Amino acid sequence: MKDKHALCAHRKGYRVSEDGVVTSSKGNEKKLRVSGRGYLTFSVRSPKDKIDGSCNVHKLAALQWFGILELDQPGIQVRHLDGNPRNNKRNNLALGTQSQNMMDRPANDRLVHARKAAKVLRRFTDEQVRTIRSMKVRGSTHRELCEEYNVAKSTISYIVNRKTYQDVR
Repeated sequence: MKDKHALCAHRKGYRVSEDGVVTSSKGNEKKLRVSGRGYLTFSVRSPKDKIDGSCNVHKLAALQWFGILELDQPGIQVRHLDGNPRNNKRNNLALGTQSQNMMDRPANDRLVHARKAAKVLRRFTDEQVRTIRSMKVRGSTHRELCEEYNVAKSTISYIVNRKTYQDVR
């Protein structure tokens, strides 16, 4: 499946300059908005093609500069090398994998994203982890903590020795 909005915009003559500015076929600069995910977008409409919606600037740029859309090749994404989804300058965009795309983000953003993703997998709250560590320091045994929290000894050991929940202080 292709990005129909970027294809439509490209067919209609919209282009992205080296500096990331979007212009129409008449050379008029398009007014851009910021999407809920932080990307710059603009409106594109083609009643003939039944298209009416937002086009991501980075996707139009990828089509224009690299000749493909990320959906043409499974596993390929448009990367913002500086991690800023609003910077659509040519020297800031590249194609790559999701892993490469994630590594383009600042370290703190990656941590926040990872914590959100892992939240469903986390068994303990940050407060419970602090309590387990505190109880261990005050003399509780691994066995007592295992029984209290109904987990394996290795789980308690990993928490106490910061092999898991390293970000909890």
